[in-house]
Amino acid sequence: MALDIESWERTFQELIQQKKPRARWTLKLDEKLQPDCVAPEWKQYQQRAFGSFRCSSCQRRWASARVQVLCHMYRVQPMSQGKVLMRLFGQRCKKCYRSQYEKPEFSSKSAMRILHNLVQHILERCYSKGIRTVPEIPVTVEVPLRGSHDTANCEACALHIFAQAYYLAVIFNFSSLSPTLIVLSFVGC
Repeated sequence: MALDIESWERTFQELIQQKKPRARWTLKLDEKLQPDCVAPEWKQYQQRAFGSFRCSSCQRRWASARVQVLCHMYRVQPMSQGKVLMRLFGQRCKKCYRSQYEKPEFSSKSAMRILHNLVQHILERCYSKGIRTVPEIPVTVEVPLRGSHDTANCEACALHIFAQAYYLAVIFNFSSLSPTLIVLSFVGC
């Protein structure tokens, strides 16, 4: 199903109002959104999703369980309203030379999962002082996948964007020349 942002925004509004009846939030796509470039007072949230792609050149179709979704959100204090900017990262066709990044399509089940997780994150970070009350719904693989993730044709991978709660980095301790493993917490939310 192609992305219908108006439908997504209606569903998003319904989900948030189930928990916060007077809340008024907007959801907009923003293709220029960058990870870790969060404006003051805004919070960041990333998640992975299951989506499908269609090459605009050769019409080839493929699916991925590693579609990256980036959101920046802002709650207007003390009112119960806010804004969410969302970017969906694309993938290129591995059969076509120099193909463009195609935007993902989502089943209604996958779209609901994305929006549910987003609403839960907003409730936790903007209304509950960061206390997790409900676990995130994990990615569900909707069709069998063959092979590993095609990092060479993934827009998020090309930009070094990964939806993980923590980044692991190996930093070299030059005094002993031995690697030290350091866990860096996620910037933003």
